[in-house]
Amino acid sequence: MDQTVMFFDDATDRTASIPVPLTGMVTYLDDIKELSSWDSTQWVRIGNAKINIQSAEPGTAADGDLWWNSTVGLLRAYFGSTSTWVSVGGGGGGGFESSFLLMGA
Repeated sequence: MDQTVMFFDDATDRTASIPVPLTGMVTYLDDIKELSSWDSTQWVRIGNAKINIQSAEPGTAADGDLWWNSTVGLLRAYFGSTSTWVSVGGGGGGGFESSFLLMGA
């Protein structure tokens, strides 16, 4: 499934850009590093991990955090037990595809 994620600086920017959200819309708020989805009445946080969208590896991370490398377009997850970032998706012929629509950046 290909899901577009709309990127905003903060909730105020999101509200100004999407005055009437549709159920299932997914957004990313850069100020709090959070993915949210509209459930028909409110924005609901997706998961508990911090999500970083940047070109350089985050300086600090906790187990399960995600990093979208904006330079090369790769999603990575942090494994605290080994202190490493590993690629997410692909392999097994199934593939993984995601896209980000940058708005208000």
